[in-house]
Amino acid sequence: MTTDMIEDSAVSLEGLCDILGHLNPQAQMTPQALHQRLSPSAVAYLQEVCQLALRQPLEPVCARLPLGALASFGRVLLEDSTQCRLHEKLAEAFKGSGGSASTSALKIDVIYDVLHHALVEVHLSDGKAADQGRARAIVPHLQAGDLVVRDLGYFSLESLRQIEAHGAWYLSRLSKGVEVYLEPHAQADALDLVAYLQQHYPDDAVVDLPVYSGQERLACRLLAYRRPEEVVKQRQRKALEEARKKGRTLTQEYGHWLAFGLYITNVTQEVWSSQVVGTVYRLRWQVEVTFKNWKSLLHIHVLKGTHPERIKCILYGRLMTITMMT
Repeated sequence: MTTDMIEDSAVSLEGLCDILGHLNPQAQMTPQALHQRLSPSAVAYLQEVCQLALRQPLEPVCARLPLGALASFGRVLLEDSTQCRLHEKLAEAFKGSGGSASTSALKIDVIYDVLHHALVEVHLSDGKAADQGRARAIVPHLQAGDLVVRDLGYFSLESLRQIEAHGAWYLSRLSKGVEVYLEPHAQADALDLVAYLQQHYPDDAVVDLPVYSGQERLACRLLAYRRPEEVVKQRQRKALEEARKKGRTLTQEYGHWLAFGLYITNVTQEVWSSQVVGTVYRLRWQVEVTFKNWKSLLHIHVLKGTHPERIKCILYGRLMTITMMT
């Protein structure tokens, strides 16, 4: 049924019953009966099947990583999110941003264990919920030896501290607003990071430094990858366009910041060499690509209905179909 819904993303319950009857003439069902079957148990079942489907696009990515890059970790947890517009009648259950945006929207937050091909959590929340508000939601799921890989939207030094306190590991991009220090004591001055890298490592493709981040002085490794010139120009053009749309001015400092890919991690050099860190982070990019496929290929953001369980069943069904097709 989910596959047949591709041509009509906003199909009604009556239309779903027609599809079911066409697929199996022995399975005649009224819209009311189908509505009753879209229950929490149906949601749980479809989530399990979706979990099996998700392993297909991620297994090849893991296979291309350097040998042993993930061998030191019990689990590798990837987390990312995407949004879907919903019917305005669902605004009470799933609030949107309002204004020119939809009054009702759903945010899908996924935590996926790439080593064991398991969905640790699929969290559905209001579309207006910020990723950073979920930064510490991963903590109750943590086990010693886990590796957590997330994007800047989840960046929180407190959440990274808690990950480390649980005997787990993290890999994250560095947020521009976070101060970086070479010494842990309170009197140490924060680095002008880009100027420091350009002055002391002008020709290094990769810089690997022990640093202390934020007011918390979180001890970690900082990895700075110098981007190719054509990539830097492309990123600067994109940043300039975004600044113009928002009525802002792109500063020279931020333009220089874009010349580097900056990451922090508590994984030691004995486990990961400087060159491996950026390669491992590509796992998270694969999740982002999967989300883009979900939205652009099969209109995952178009969900018809006002019953939360119906929304969730349709959602998981479509995710399975998209994942298998891509």
